[in-house]
Amino acid sequence: MDRAAAINLLQRLHAAQGAFYAGGEEAPVRALLTDGTAVVGGVQRRWSTVGLYQVRAGQVAACWLLPLDPNLFDDIWAGSR
Repeated sequence: MDRAAAINLLQRLHAAQGAFYAGGEEAPVRALLTDGTAVVGGVQRRWSTVGLYQVRAGQVAACWLLPLDPNLFDDIWAGSR
C-alpha cells in the first residue's frame, strides 16, 4: 500500500473511532486509540492505549491513557525508574 494512502486511511479510522466512542464532535470527552513508542534501556518499545481526552474550550483539559495490555505497559515503564 502507498504510504500516503495508508496514513490517510489511519487518520480517517482514528477520526471515525473518536466520533464513535465519544458520541460525536461535540462530546466533552473524546476517546482515541493512541499508540506510543519509547527507547527504554536502549531498546525501542511499543504499546497501544485508549486515550480519553477531556476537551474544554477547544483545548485538552485532561488526558487518561488506558493500556490495551496493562502488563506490557507496566513492564515497559518499570524499567525507566
